[in-house]
Amino acid sequence: MRGPIETMTVEESIDLFVSDEVETAAEYGMRLPYFLDTEPIAARARSQAHEALERLDRPIALPPEILAAAHAAPPTHLRHLNTYLRTSPPIAGSVPSP
Repeated sequence: MRGPIETMTVEESIDLFVSDEVETAAEYGMRLPYFLDTEPIAARARSQAHEALERLDRPIALPPEILAAAHAAPPTHLRHLNTYLRTSPPIAGSVPSP
């Protein structure tokens, strides 16, 4: 079994997730009052990303769509992912997690 291929750091993964969430909200018609910017949406997305990563046995840089799925996944699905993460070695050449 091979380990997951990571092409970015965990922090870069979180940043990409946050920017995708903010952009998606805008694309779907989010309208904010003139005195607010997107920081509250970005803060909530950052919190969701950290919550998802805390559910994993080891930090791993996930693409935004997988990070969102990990946040929403039921515990049974995460057990499978965590078993895989525990038993698979890191891939040589992957970007190391901080």
